[in-house]
Parts: sequence; structure tokens; C-alpha cells
Amino acid sequence: IFIDLLEMLSNLIDLDEAESLNEGLEVWQIIESHGLDYSKKTISISSLIKPENCLEAYIRFVSARYGNNHKIHHETKYDPPNPYVSKYIFSEESKDEGKEKMYELVMEKLIGSITEGFFIEMDANKYRHSGHLFEIAPEQYMVVDSFSLEIANKHLNKKFGYTLKNMDGDSYVNTYKIVARKTYSKQKY
Repeated sequence: IFIDLLEMLSNLIDLDEAESLNEGLEVWQIIESHGLDYSKKTISISSLIKPENCLEAYIRFVSARYGNNHKIHHETKYDPPNPYVSKYIFSEESKDEGKEKMYELVMEKLIGSITEGFFIEMDANKYRHSGHLFEIAPEQYMVVDSFSLEIANKHLNKKFGYTLKNMDGDSYVNTYKIVARKTYSKQKY
């Protein structure tokens, strides 16, 4: 039920429903007052995402909704005879500060409620995928993490003093650069 609530909260933020978000946070308080166990593993969930725990669930829900819009701006343009062309640029043009504050509010509350051992083996590479890899120049790739992974790592570091495994490593880029599809270009349409 709590993971479903986290999904609803991320949906409300995506829809800019601040008032409903506050009501959702009140429901969270009620669940917590009845003995919510944050360390419980997920047995089953109806969505395609099958998180192991509530922190993983929230990282994935926010990533699916907001992705890496805080750093990568995506534009599409109709380009006959092609249906459209996509352009990805390093830009904060798609950044939404209001949504980011709400996403971070929920993340901070969630991490503030969990214990240290809860996340110690969580690997940042598990929450990355090819959609976060961008080609900058031939044979040069960089990881552009989702906003949710970045704020999870930030608040874990703030509370416990260390970060997710492989958060700062480049092994992911070396392993997965072959599947990168999104290209950075300074050229205009």
C-alpha cells in the first residue's frame, strides 16, 4: 500500500497538484502512525516496475515521470518526409523548479524515515539505463543521471555521510556505451 502511495504522490507532483500532494502526505502520516515498516521488501506490485523496497520504488517512479529533464532538454520537430527529428541538448530548459522542490520534499521525508542498513547495498547502476547515456563526441559518452537518483544520493549522503555504490564510477559508461542512442548536437534544425 505504501509503495502505491509513493506512486500516487509522484503522479500528483507530475500533475502539479500541490494541494492533493499535501493530502497524500497526511495519508502517509496516518500509515506511519500505524506501524509502517520502511525496510519491508516488496512481495508483489501491479505496475511493470517491481521495486524491492520503498526507496527503490520512489527513485524509479520519479525517474519515469521527470527523468533527466533537469539537465537534458529534448525537442522534436516535424521534418518532412521524416515524421520528426529529435534533438537532445545539455540545457536546463526543461527544468521545473516547482516540481523538483516537491519531488525532493518527498525524497527527504522518505530518507529521513529509513535506517542506515536499509540502503547500504543499493547500487546506483541499477537505476541507470541507456536513456541516460549521451554521446558528446565520437567514442565519448557521459552518464546523465535521473533527477531522482541524484536527490536520493544527495539526501543519503546528508543523513548518513556516504553515497550509493557506484554513484561516481564510470564502469557503467564503459559497459553500456554501445547501446547509447541519444546524440548531443550543437547544430540547429
